[in-house]
Amino acid sequence: MEGLTDIGTCFSGSLPSVRGLTLIGGVVLLLAGSRHYRVALVVPAAVLGALLVNTVLVDSPQGIRFAAAAGGALGAGVLAGLLERVAVALAGLMLGGGLALVAWPMFAPFFAASGPNWPWWWPMAGSVLGLLVFPPLYDLAVRVVVPLLGGIALSAAVGQPGDLTWVLAPAAASFVLDMALRSRGDDED
Repeated sequence: MEGLTDIGTCFSGSLPSVRGLTLIGGVVLLLAGSRHYRVALVVPAAVLGALLVNTVLVDSPQGIRFAAAAGGALGAGVLAGLLERVAVALAGLMLGGGLALVAWPMFAPFFAASGPNWPWWWPMAGSVLGLLVFPPLYDLAVRVVVPLLGGIALSAAVGQPGDLTWVLAPAAASFVLDMALRSRGDDED
């Protein structure tokens, strides 16, 4: 329990320290979990979009800066959400194509006419299969990875980064809470 004595140093001074921000981020990830993954993905991009617009338009009137910041936040948030889905789809395409090429020796006997080389359509078929299979698997993996990231952040914030108890116990509790809320139907994906 010696990590708990370090929590007071997370918020020394007028602004939270890096450890304080890590603690806040870890707690948010643990409590919100994967239920609010999309929001957690879009919010930082929206904040950066608003800050960027405000930085560029520093000499403009306040009303224009506010409207431009709102537009920049909306645009950056939408772009982040779209890019995440595109990145997941591209990862599925590449993983599927790569796995198809790696798996070719297992399937080569069924395509004796092709010889030792794979048919021209083989990597494309694997890519399409990866595109169809990977995004749903990714969405399931997020349910496990987000609580683990929250546990890692929490353990680092309290000064116990090497202690698996500080990582796994909060992550397991968050995962169980997430599954319980999903089974009750409180959360719709």
